[in-house]
Amino acid sequence: MLRYDSTAYLYNTRYEEEQRLKFDAALQDFQSENGSLILDLGCGTGLLFPRILDRSDEIVGLDISKKMLRRSCPLASSSAKINLVLADADHPPFRTSCFDTVFAMTLLQNMPDPHHTLIGIKNLIKPEGRIIITSLDNINDEQAFLALLHQTGFDLIRFRAIDNLKCHLAVCHRKPIVHAEKKVAESHSGSAF
Repeated sequence: MLRYDSTAYLYNTRYEEEQRLKFDAALQDFQSENGSLILDLGCGTGLLFPRILDRSDEIVGLDISKKMLRRSCPLASSSAKINLVLADADHPPFRTSCFDTVFAMTLLQNMPDPHHTLIGIKNLIKPEGRIIITSLDNINDEQAFLALLHQTGFDLIRFRAIDNLKCHLAVCHRKPIVHAEKKVAESHSGSAF
């Protein structure tokens, strides 16, 4: 939080072009449905907002840095669809299964336990929802990133290495939850007890 508060004034100058390239990759084939609710987790200065504004009914931008959020206020003020929340990505103040899509762009490398963060994100996404997420090569190589997504309950839809940015992009669905009773019933179907 302190690092982002102290560098918020120059974040766009340093990273806008890099983020734009990630957003370009992330938004390929991105479709949203009527009534969609999108969470930009670790939204920073709100660079993603204008790119998804016409693709959603409501956008929630969450960040732990008050100064980063302040820099996103002009964008948020320009549309009643954008809501800003000051909170920790690992402790978001939302009910479970409420978002259609969660963007987590350039977030994982800032989290103390990415596995824990991804479990939390999975809980925020509706059963038919998806996550669009990036990971830096120097934090997770391709296999480690894919394994982390799989272990935390995501089914990969699309994966792409963005070589010029040295990062990976994944678009995933939540894996369906299969209850123990259903598994037992399915394993015994067709057999006589």
